[in-house]
Amino acid sequence: MRSLCLAPLTIAISSAVAAAQSPMVLSEITVGSEKSSLNPAVTVTSRTEIESKQADNIADVLNDNPGVNVGGSAAINSIITVHGAPDDVLNVSIDGARQEGWLFHHSGNYNIDSSLLKQVTVNAGSNSIREVDSQAGSVRFETVEAKDLLESGKSFGGFAKYQFTTNKNQNDYSVALYGRIAEQLDLLAYAHYLKGQSGKSGDGQKIGVGSEQKNALLKATWDISPEQSLSASYERYYNNALTNFRANFGYADGGEMAKYETSRDTATLAYRLNPADNPYLNLDANFYHTQTGLNPMQKLDGSSEKRSDTTVTTNGFRFENRSYLANNGFDQTISIGGEIRKTTAKKPQKNKADTQESIRQYTIYAEDAVGFNQQQFILTPALRFDRYQTQYIGLNKSFNHLSGALAGRWNINDNLGVFISGTQIYQAPPMQEIYTQPRYGYQKDLKATEGWNYQGGIEYQQNQLAGNDTLKLGATVFYTDFSHFVSLNGKQYEDLGKAKVKGVELKAAYQIENFDSRLSYSHARSKVNANGLPAYRHGDIGDTIDVNLGYAFPSIDTKINWHSRWVKGFNTSGASRGNISHFHKEGYNVHDFSLSYQPSRGYLKGLELNAGVYNLFNKNYVEHSSYLGSYGNDRALGRNYRLGFKYAF
Repeated sequence: MRSLCLAPLTIAISSAVAAAQSPMVLSEITVGSEKSSLNPAVTVTSRTEIESKQADNIADVLNDNPGVNVGGSAAINSIITVHGAPDDVLNVSIDGARQEGWLFHHSGNYNIDSSLLKQVTVNAGSNSIREVDSQAGSVRFETVEAKDLLESGKSFGGFAKYQFTTNKNQNDYSVALYGRIAEQLDLLAYAHYLKGQSGKSGDGQKIGVGSEQKNALLKATWDISPEQSLSASYERYYNNALTNFRANFGYADGGEMAKYETSRDTATLAYRLNPADNPYLNLDANFYHTQTGLNPMQKLDGSSEKRSDTTVTTNGFRFENRSYLANNGFDQTISIGGEIRKTTAKKPQKNKADTQESIRQYTIYAEDAVGFNQQQFILTPALRFDRYQTQYIGLNKSFNHLSGALAGRWNINDNLGVFISGTQIYQAPPMQEIYTQPRYGYQKDLKATEGWNYQGGIEYQQNQLAGNDTLKLGATVFYTDFSHFVSLNGKQYEDLGKAKVKGVELKAAYQIENFDSRLSYSHARSKVNANGLPAYRHGDIGDTIDVNLGYAFPSIDTKINWHSRWVKGFNTSGASRGNISHFHKEGYNVHDFSLSYQPSRGYLKGLELNAGVYNLFNKNYVEHSSYLGSYGNDRALGRNYRLGFKYAF
């Protein structure tokens, strides 16, 4: 076991706890029905925002989040990156269920039907000991419940929704029924069907992705008492896509087409206990199961020899209890939690035994947020113990580690707060790409990825500047210092030694009466010391400025939104098959306009109309996480009109 070694001045803020303890409510700003985090490390995207964007994939949901870039022109090849780190080294969860595994280098790893999302929370950077098994933060998807959809005073409801997208000639249908029985049991049933064809990029180039999706969600919540509840959910995602033979190459891949099938089944059972008269007990526990399947590169003439129903299955249990203690001069929030999970990847083989790899993880952590002088100062030490057991092809080994963090925040006054953070990173070597296993090997005596993430910043909030208004500002600088960085190097995973990721993120939000606005800037760069290349396989993302403007017209139940994103071009390098190439990632700017109409009274109440123009000026561009250098690039959709109708009762 490696001993814990706290680096000097690793004073950290565990953002979730500190924000909850702070007398300044700096973590969220509510504008009408929209919610957006102003904690510089955290971004929360609400259901209202998702619906107003008319999102049909996770790129639509996440690409205006600072530090986040989602590449791929369609759901089948979408890859989430945070500070350049791909989603297979992040902590990604759906209703608390971990999503694991790198499926295939020509496709995406995780996807979800955006229509059923309640909210998405992105924590950019590993700035909390509770962000288990992650190099650069977490992405948490949360699906809706019946109580989120039921109108006040009603015990039963439902909706039907239709959306048309012009660029892909795509039709999108969804229906839901939900209700509350005997004031204790909430039930929800949801179904979704989508079918679309190939679209076009801004220069008229064909984007060879047609898609048929069939998705469903079943969820039940039993309020056993006012203090405890039990909920169960099952979600099914299925996508049958007609795309380029190598889906992420774009149409530059010679025009050969193939089918890619992907599916995901996620089931959860969650329990919550929070007695009103017991400050020591606030328990959340969650059992989960996820199985993701991939069947790529199916040639249209049926001659595919590579046909394979590859699966990755994760079963796990996670819990956390929070205790609140008040003493003379200080108070505490003590969080104790843990997680157990097993991930197994299996690939059927023709005329021989299936290939299989697995990893087990056992984690327990403790965190103590101590507030002094009525929460003016908050100090948060934390410890986490991880044990990994890998049973890979070429790596059968145990990894054990005690990690630490120390967190501090100073609330200077009711408007201004500063924080600084240091959190240890520890992650076992990853399971190799599942579809091609056993393609890669592992370096002898390979170590785990280790490092420290340092983060510091400032938050400011001011109300009543010019009447009924709110201004919020936030800035964060971060530096991740890896002492052992494990990555794929040619044909095997190796310890590449030292690597670093550094950057800055700025946020601002202003709301007055019916007008709201958000502005953000993000910059991140990474480098492996040994070769000077970016740390992660999708490379770095150009400096990004994001602007969101919204104005509501309450008298006519209408809101309009404008979104602009500027991404700066830059020169970079990458390696593939032992060769290093140098290329330029072109900059771009993209603008969207949308309108939402939702009558609040009269015979039209229950109707919702959403319309928008996306990539308004038909920009021809490539998301920076989709660049492949000399291999061709997957261009984004050109101008795209969307029109959606929804009726709820």
